Amino acid sequence: MPLFPTAAAVRHALSALLLVAPLAGALAAPPVVVEAVSDARAPAVQVKPAGNSSVSIPACRGVVWQRFSAEENRYVAVTTDACGPAAPALVVTGEGRRFDIDGKVSEGDVVRPLLVVGTGCAAARPFDLAGCKGVESVEGPTITVRGD
Repeated sequence: MPLFPTAAAVRHALSALLLVAPLAGALAAPPVVVEAVSDARAPAVQVKPAGNSSVSIPACRGVVWQRFSAEENRYVAVTTDACGPAAPALVVTGEGRRFDIDGKVSEGDVVRPLLVVGTGCAAARPFDLAGCKGVESVEGPTITVRGD
């Protein structure tokens, strides 16, 4: 039995590692916890950083609400307002931040928020100029719109 692994064994081990390594990143926990606000009159979520540090969300289109369209068999955006001038990113700290739906929905609609979350971002700058160390897209919970 050889003391050192053969070249073929090393290649096999590296190929397995290269196949598994991308999956490890995909399975990492998101940088935020997104929970539905149960006592809200309209759909809303509370967003909190998953760790001890703060996260940043773009001031415009950082949280895009979507409604499931049965006709199209996919989610479509209900957020349709145009963005204004560039504004500093929204900073979400330990106590969290609430985001209410910003589009028209009807009773029975199924909606969800889609968030863009940055970590390690410079403060007081627009998101795209904040030099974030990481940026992720996070899907929030699905919420069924209830009547009053």
